[in-house]
Amino acid sequence: MNSLQEQLMKAGLATKQDARNAKAEKRKKQKQKKKKGTVEISELELQVQQAKAEKAQKDKALNRERQQEAQRKADIAKVKQMIKQHGLVDIAGEQSFRFTYDNKVKEIVVDERARDALLAGKLGVCVLDDDFYLLADETVRRISAIDDSVVAYLYELKEDETSQELEEDDPYAAYQIPDDLMW
Repeated sequence: MNSLQEQLMKAGLATKQDARNAKAEKRKKQKQKKKKGTVEISELELQVQQAKAEKAQKDKALNRERQQEAQRKADIAKVKQMIKQHGLVDIAGEQSFRFTYDNKVKEIVVDERARDALLAGKLGVCVLDDDFYLLADETVRRISAIDDSVVAYLYELKEDETSQELEEDDPYAAYQIPDDLMW
């Protein structure tokens, strides 16, 4: 199949010189476009650029989600390691200690020393895979900063409890509750 220039030359509408001039002019225009740097952007190219920008935003959001998920998994692993490493052993005894966890009353059997430390706030209870572990209060606070959901019990002394002033109108003020009362 012949080109349009050849067809025009056969029909006698153009000469070889006209074809050369057309090619030369076409080359000059292409060179000028490259030199000026002003390239006309078509709608298709604009759509392609927008699609690339949207894809980049989606990729960034997905990457952020993956990083957050990885951080969450790392935190869970760190909490598990801290609980396993710092959990107290040989605390089984005859005293039962009750506390609320997940709106249910839970009970663990500990020795008297551990029970007193739990009541004083020197020990805390953490849960891992439905097992309860006793840990030092500093460790429980560090774990709580990472993931508060695993902390089952930690006694915190409140300001109003520090100064236990007796009210004047209290009819039971003369009857002090003993510290070792078990119920």
